[in-house]
Amino acid sequence: MYEELYEENRGLLHTVARRYATACEHDRAISVEDLEQAGFFGLVKASQTYDAEGGSSWPTWAARYIHKEILK
Repeated sequence: MYEELYEENRGLLHTVARRYATACEHDRAISVEDLEQAGFFGLVKASQTYDAEGGSSWPTWAARYIHKEILK
């Protein structure tokens, strides 16, 4: 289940993580891969709470959760 979720959304995950990596360039201890790993937890939470009839598209919904986890 998680492998499929990752494979289907790795582009979105990478895009969001790169935005934060650019902001964290001064801290070489933080890599894009680290941010992607943190964001993956947000992706899992998004998949558990997403409601297609709620009005938000999946990428918008998932990106919010990925952002939240990266910021933690």
